[in-house]
Amino acid sequence: MANRYDGRPMLRLLDSYVLDRLGLLDATTARGLAAQAPTLAQALGVGATDWPSIVEQTMDLPPEFSGAVVEAWAQFREAQQSRGITPDPIEFTHLTTDHLIGDR
Repeated sequence: MANRYDGRPMLRLLDSYVLDRLGLLDATTARGLAAQAPTLAQALGVGATDWPSIVEQTMDLPPEFSGAVVEAWAQFREAQQSRGITPDPIEFTHLTTDHLIGDR
């Protein structure tokens, strides 16, 4: 089975971004991305200095996207729980980012 991120480095960043917006990004990944921010900004040709802003600029995300992700997660959790399913933040993240990447 192919790795989700093979040949798709922006997808890894976008997944991390969504998890970060939900408050669910692990500290090790967050620290690593913060340390890589200058290199990411230079490689992607954006003026942002922190990694979430780099993702936002690179993906041309609207200002309301961050809040919309949090709201969508709440709705996803509620829908899953009403079906007796434990909501999976990774599943939600993948659905969200796959949709976003597919729209581009």
